[in-house]
Amino acid sequence: MGTLHVILRVGLAYPLSLSAGPLDTPIRIALPDSGNTVTIDPPSFGPPCGPDAHLGAFEEIVVHVERQCGDKEGRDITYANNERLHINRDAGRVFWQLFEHLRDLESQAHFVATYPVAPAEVIQRNPLVKVCHLEWTFDGETLGRQTFTGLPLVPIGEVAWADAARRLEKGISVPAYRSFALDAIYFEDAGDPLRAIVMACAAWETALRQYLETVASIRDPAYYVASSGQGIPRLYEFVKVARGGPLFYDQPEMELARKTVEDLPQLRNKLLHRGQRDVIKDVALGCAVPVLNAIEWLFQDVHK
Repeated sequence: MGTLHVILRVGLAYPLSLSAGPLDTPIRIALPDSGNTVTIDPPSFGPPCGPDAHLGAFEEIVVHVERQCGDKEGRDITYANNERLHINRDAGRVFWQLFEHLRDLESQAHFVATYPVAPAEVIQRNPLVKVCHLEWTFDGETLGRQTFTGLPLVPIGEVAWADAARRLEKGISVPAYRSFALDAIYFEDAGDPLRAIVMACAAWETALRQYLETVASIRDPAYYVASSGQGIPRLYEFVKVARGGPLFYDQPEMELARKTVEDLPQLRNKLLHRGQRDVIKDVALGCAVPVLNAIEWLFQDVHK
């Protein structure tokens, strides 16, 4: 057995304000379920230096994950082994929980924090993180270094550029339900499943109302009245009648996606009305793309 020590130098996406001066007490949390111990050093002023300085992070916070393990595990620096030992998960979890507590405590002192706090268990996907430099050591020997960044790419294709120009010239807006669905995909990819679920529900509800109001009502004006109904389940019942069946009824291979979308309202209610945030552990978090697919299925005949 030996000591595995993983050091994560986290470059923050937001500047710090240390109102009481420098801090000198590290936070040390033992996690019995994984055998890891996570230590977060007190922050100090000054941006990260070295090869990652160009990425534009503000102050740096250093997170340590330590554990006892065998020589084979300790020297295996692959991402798969990292996940198997819950290195990223434990670092990410303690990191976001720390800032959730800090935000809550500072708000009680009449300082309203406006930075994002997301339950991101992959530390580089936390919106507070600009860059994360990982160093893997076993029994004092450095075995590897790696840089992670949560910065997304902004793809721009020739066709999209031309179509965007055409839409702007004609004053065309992106439908709210598509914009909300893409917001959900962003939050999901950014490691914020709670907001992803909320925005996915907003996208689906808006799409259901829009379909009843603008498509189904052409055949029967009663659907226009139905579009003002309360809640996703009731709107969905009307849409099933108008569309000829439940979501993806003509695509049996999409059964899992259908169930994911249909279960979203209950999941959202548990999160928002009961505060049961732990329910996200029991469900597939890939809700955003199924909702976008559901919207495209719903309106597929309209745009032909």
